[in-house]
Amino acid sequence: MPSPPIDELFPERREPAPERVEELFQQAFDLAPEDRASWLQRACVDDGVLYKLVDELLISAAAAVRDPVWSGTAMGLEAQASAPDRAPVIDRYRILDKLGIGGMGVVYRAQRSDGAFQKLVAIKIVPWAAGDDKLIERFGEERSILARLDHPGIARLMDAGTTADGLPYLAMELVNGSPIDEFVAGEKMSWRELVELFRRICDAVSYAHRNLVVHRDLKPSNILVARDAGGVPQPKLLDFGVAKILDDSTAATRTRSLTPAYASPEQISGAAITTASDVYSLGVILYELIAGRRPYRATASVMELAQAIRVEETAAPGGDVDPDLAKIILMALRKEPERRYPSAEQLAGDLQRWLGGYPVSAQPDLASYRVRRFLRRHRIAAGATVVLMLILAIGAGATLREAGVAARRFNDVREMASSSLFELDDAIQDVPGSGAARRLLVRRGVEYLDAIARERSGDAGLTLELADAYARIGRTYASLARQSSGAAAKADWQEGLAVYQKADAAYRVARHAPPESVAEQIRLCREALTQ
Repeated sequence: MPSPPIDELFPERREPAPERVEELFQQAFDLAPEDRASWLQRACVDDGVLYKLVDELLISAAAAVRDPVWSGTAMGLEAQASAPDRAPVIDRYRILDKLGIGGMGVVYRAQRSDGAFQKLVAIKIVPWAAGDDKLIERFGEERSILARLDHPGIARLMDAGTTADGLPYLAMELVNGSPIDEFVAGEKMSWRELVELFRRICDAVSYAHRNLVVHRDLKPSNILVARDAGGVPQPKLLDFGVAKILDDSTAATRTRSLTPAYASPEQISGAAITTASDVYSLGVILYELIAGRRPYRATASVMELAQAIRVEETAAPGGDVDPDLAKIILMALRKEPERRYPSAEQLAGDLQRWLGGYPVSAQPDLASYRVRRFLRRHRIAAGATVVLMLILAIGAGATLREAGVAARRFNDVREMASSSLFELDDAIQDVPGSGAARRLLVRRGVEYLDAIARERSGDAGLTLELADAYARIGRTYASLARQSSGAAAKADWQEGLAVYQKADAAYRVARHAPPESVAEQIRLCREALTQ
């Protein structure tokens, strides 16, 4: 029978010695599965924390060898091994052969026997669930979850019912594919092809999350890949046997069934689980596909593996892996759920940005980084222009450090306002993805003008030229804002407004009534910022 709640058994809470945990784990794991719970309760009669840690390790070890149950029940590996060899009898289906056996059931290839349709299906049952209300209830939860999911990247539920022996079954879409790790190894895919394939897996997981479903057991064997008629690899997500619905009453869930090598730190620790746990598992899978190994050091026991997952920092994939791709993987594998990608959709978005050569959110949002990505996307068309822009920016900075007030005269500002800065901006404004480079350009321009404004020494003519230059830069920010969206657009509007205010202040200092040309620039700037 199931173990009573830990807090009711042992109210005392203290951290046990790791050696003691390891000792009890090894002793308990050597016992028959049905004897572990009672033995562990006797061994930890006065230590609830010790019981909990050893019990969680037993759960992880059971899952690692596909034990379908959690410790404390009478069903274990023997129950799975003793699953009947005879095929189940189902009135509407003819069983053709057994496809496989795993922790969450036995799967058969079958065909409708009543002629309703000819398509082959995968029939899933749990033969050892007879008489176990908890397992039958869980099987029903899987059916409910699958019934609400309709996505090309998720194997569809086609039918459900009860066998002649009274066991529930599911009829699933039959996927004739290979586990993703085997498929990638056999196909010799490029990284771009691999990432594009993996991005589609993230899309399927994201769809499940939007439908408030957390898979909780993502691993290569639950992701099958086959090529379609056009030769394009198509992934399918399987096995929602340990999935959970996040409803209005539960913002997070806990699970006591997992595959340790792909589990998140919060799953290993028995903490609350959210969609971020699936993001972590996706990170482990992608790391393995890219690096050819899992992100943890070699461990001698499940306990060592659990410790590595919980506390040890993950090293970068290494080799010649692109730095941006490595950053994406490491962000998905952060120990703290709140520091990972908020969702599988965000992870997929960064992978798409990497495929397109755009800056990824896993990298620091530095101007120099965005310019490097811009240059990589437009090596030929925009390379020379952006290099010239950077030379101008660097030159402006050097001028600020080395030149005196005498070098910053009326004609210098006029030249900048009328030609150099804005000719470069005009040259690249229609190049796709040039927004980051244009922002860097105008920021450097504003810094240069600000330095001159601080040292203008009452030169009215110079102040008017500053007003003109500020106004034109404000219009550039307005242009950037219209081309952007969300936070980027808001930031551009705010910076544009700040530059316009500098222009307004400059001409008010110089003249009570500005010359017509400056007034027109200010008017256009104001209109652009308010459109």
